[in-house]
Amino acid sequence: MHRIIVWLLVLGVSIPLWGQSVKTDSLHIVVMGATGAMQKVDALNNLADAYRFKNTDSTISIGTKALLLAKRNEYVKGEIIGLYNIGNGYLSQGDYHRTLSYLLRALGIAEEHENDSVQAMILNSVGTVYMKTEKLDQALYYYEKAKLLVEKQKDQFLLAKILGNIGNIYWAQKKILESLHYKQESLTISRENNDLIGVATELYNIGLIYLQQNRHDYALTFYKESYSLSERLEDKEGLAFCSFDMGEIYLHQKDYKTSLVYIDKGLDQAKKLKSKNLVYRGYDLLFQLYEKQKDYAKALSYHKLATATKDSVFSLEREKVLKEVQTDYDLNKKQKEIDLLYKDKTMQDAQLHSQSIQQNILIFGLTLIAVVALLFWINMQSRKKINMLLEQENELVRLQKEEIFNQKQEIADQNQKLEALNVTKDKLFSIISHDLRSPLNTLQSMLEIVRDGILSEEETVEITGLLYKKVRHTSDLLDNLLNWAKSQMEGIRIHQENVNLQELIQSNVDLFLPQALEKKIVLENNVLMPVHVNADKNMLLLVIRNLLNNAIKFTTAQGCVRISAEIQSEKVVVCVQDTGVGIDSDRIDKLFKVQSLFTTYGTSNEKGTGLGLLLCKDFVEKNGGDIWVKSSINQGSRFYFSVPLYVQLREISSFTMAS
Repeated sequence: MHRIIVWLLVLGVSIPLWGQSVKTDSLHIVVMGATGAMQKVDALNNLADAYRFKNTDSTISIGTKALLLAKRNEYVKGEIIGLYNIGNGYLSQGDYHRTLSYLLRALGIAEEHENDSVQAMILNSVGTVYMKTEKLDQALYYYEKAKLLVEKQKDQFLLAKILGNIGNIYWAQKKILESLHYKQESLTISRENNDLIGVATELYNIGLIYLQQNRHDYALTFYKESYSLSERLEDKEGLAFCSFDMGEIYLHQKDYKTSLVYIDKGLDQAKKLKSKNLVYRGYDLLFQLYEKQKDYAKALSYHKLATATKDSVFSLEREKVLKEVQTDYDLNKKQKEIDLLYKDKTMQDAQLHSQSIQQNILIFGLTLIAVVALLFWINMQSRKKINMLLEQENELVRLQKEEIFNQKQEIADQNQKLEALNVTKDKLFSIISHDLRSPLNTLQSMLEIVRDGILSEEETVEITGLLYKKVRHTSDLLDNLLNWAKSQMEGIRIHQENVNLQELIQSNVDLFLPQALEKKIVLENNVLMPVHVNADKNMLLLVIRNLLNNAIKFTTAQGCVRISAEIQSEKVVVCVQDTGVGIDSDRIDKLFKVQSLFTTYGTSNEKGTGLGLLLCKDFVEKNGGDIWVKSSINQGSRFYFSVPLYVQLREISSFTMAS
């Protein structure tokens, strides 16, 4: 069972271990003893859930009874759980279309009545449907919604299960780092709640991930801890699987002595379990071990034992088939005896028929009544089935209407985006026609004066300085224009990587130091230690450059510009602070909106386009962060932005082993 549970969890299947211990016989007694309608609905739903892994047809049938009874008595929670059970029944049968139909109906009623606890269970099942149909992004969406609800309710057992499912999604997407992160969270919660079975299972799962990555040392660490827990739980099957897996790893590492110890332990547990399949695996591993050691005598001996065990497994299967054939034969024999007795009884009835006409008339009347009752019952069942089919069809129509409405909403959203793009286009043409053409005309005039040689050497030096400032401003303007245009046309591809934020900030500080000295401004870098973030390096470089340029631009002489960074949870928050002129509250709301694009001259009449902050906002959000500002007139400004902290795989693994 241990091995089966592990593989099902890797595939994203949710298994309620507690459900296997529920006795359906006792639940049938509870249903029969229920007095009130609501009590009977709850009992029927519990019975339907208990049959889920035994007989899915019973789950659907009993869930339907609970649903109809709940509707007649206006018992909303019972109706939701009934739909949920029917959906899970179809889920186990692989009928995903019907599964979604019932689960989404249950979810709609639960949302309408704000029943968060039931919503989380339903969302988890919906995520499993999409997982089974390999729609991983949609599965992740529903798992994340379920996770948010469960975190509010503080249902730790369900939270651990959902986190494990999210880890499975990332593993299927080959995102090992994210998968290990969620597996670790699930493991931590199971530890905190003393859920030893959950802990042992997740430890084995993490070990299995590392094993499939051929990271044997990490895999051994988790296998050993899972093995230790299996010993505490007296789980012989878990001990056997852990022992065999560890023995196989040591066999690959050519540590034959240690490999032999673990294979022998696993074989001992397999024999205690009397599991011929596990015994066969142990003999086969010993055969491989001695073959690699070139001890061909022992290798041959264990090969014969493995073959014999495998043959005995097939013999048991054949014996089972023979027993079933013998059972069928005995049943047929008994049926013939019954038929013979029935024939004798018919003859006796024929003799009695001549003796008692009244009795035959009575029997005929009773038979006729029974036939009429049977026809009436068949008609009722047919009507019920027709009504159920009509309900399902109505639900499909409702879902189609919702889909049409969503498509209309999507078209409306696209129209809004097109309007916003038109506004952006107009703004860009305005900037190009005025703010770009004007400095180019000025540059042309200055260059004509220099070319004609009518200036003195001192005037030439002054004009050259002005030319440098104009060229630098025009270059910055072109950079921002090009980056903004590419961003709006979705031409920028994000390449997130491990970026040393300290080095990036220092390179920008060095770049703007001459500009700061020219305005007699102190430029400080307070990021003194390496800080690693997960971001696109070029985008991050542009954000820091624009914020530092703005800070120097709006700070007066003898002022100060500081840049600092702080780690907050899983993000790094960067702050660019200046002692400049500040921003009034009316303009703060317009800083990051393309519809209100504007520019302001700096303290030395530096000119901009207003595109810099829009680029900063766009690039920060594309990297998974936020940007905001705090400022007031003559009190300076503080621009903040956040980026994700870079977490190395080795750090997660170290934390996992330490915990």
